[in-house]
Amino acid sequence: MNEIDVDIDLFKKIQSGKQNMIILKEQNLEKEEDIIIKNEKNSEKILARITGKNEFKTFQDIIKVIPIELLGNIELYKNIRDTIFVYRIQTNIKFDIKAIIKDKKIYELLDFDNLEEIKIGRSISKVFKGRLKKNNQEVIFKVQFLPSRSSLTDEYIRLKWIYNKINSPEVYYWNEEDEDKYLIMELKKGIPAFKFNNIGYRLGKELKKIHSIDISKCEFCNNSTEKLISNFMDKVDNIYPELEKSYPGETKESLIKFIIENEPKDKVLIHGDYSLPNILIDENDIYNFIDLGDISVSSKYFDFYYFIRSLKINKKQDMLKDFLAGYGIENLEEKYLKWMDIIDKSLY
Repeated sequence: MNEIDVDIDLFKKIQSGKQNMIILKEQNLEKEEDIIIKNEKNSEKILARITGKNEFKTFQDIIKVIPIELLGNIELYKNIRDTIFVYRIQTNIKFDIKAIIKDKKIYELLDFDNLEEIKIGRSISKVFKGRLKKNNQEVIFKVQFLPSRSSLTDEYIRLKWIYNKINSPEVYYWNEEDEDKYLIMELKKGIPAFKFNNIGYRLGKELKKIHSIDISKCEFCNNSTEKLISNFMDKVDNIYPELEKSYPGETKESLIKFIIENEPKDKVLIHGDYSLPNILIDENDIYNFIDLGDISVSSKYFDFYYFIRSLKINKKQDMLKDFLAGYGIENLEEKYLKWMDIIDKSLY
């Protein structure tokens, strides 16, 4: 297992749960690899898993793409002129959440003796299962300390809008304090969809229902195809090395041409992360939906792309045929799946 030395300030931030990125010149680390993070000034070590990897030509290229607050002590890297790699990491550290919460109201609402961190997924927020003090009701508590493309604020606003339109959690409490964000919501009961077989048809029908919601008064456009293209154009110079590996033989110019000429024109309300862990099936066969922070008006292929990727991750590819039947289509257009795959590389 590779051991990575970092400076003491970065080590402490990772240890406290307030840092989830490291910048290295090493290129031999790969996504889903386990590593050990250490600092020469102490004997402690942190076990981490790499959940993302991006290559950049210079540090200046990095700060064009990634919020500078996520990068730790930039003085260590800003003079590097060689190729540099940014790794997103996830740890299993158990830390004292009470020590870093600034919102005093949270202490009145939650029973901290029963908080359990939930590690599933790739959320930049810290996610906990807990109970309210007043009635012992089970809830989900989310805290966001770091800036991100998908903000906890976005999830709060969308949860309020989508409530009663689909089976989604009810919001009980929301606050922002000193840029930290706090959200308490209903805990939707159920078993994640990846635990089931032979539910592809129902998953297709459920997504079709979401895509059929009236969007005439929906103002969420964070994942609109227009914004996705604009974001891609802003980042294409920096992400082309990664794109070149996925699409050998394609030039930067040919990829840009493909993205512009093959923009999907359909517009529906998308879930934004229609993946198996985000669909909970309860004892009454009701399908509940969670992680709704990326709801937007966009192409249905946005949801198709991430659903198919989730099938692959969970080794459930045999569900796809029934899923399409449930949705009401025979085939997917490969050019739009390729379009989303290219776009996905820019959604860092």
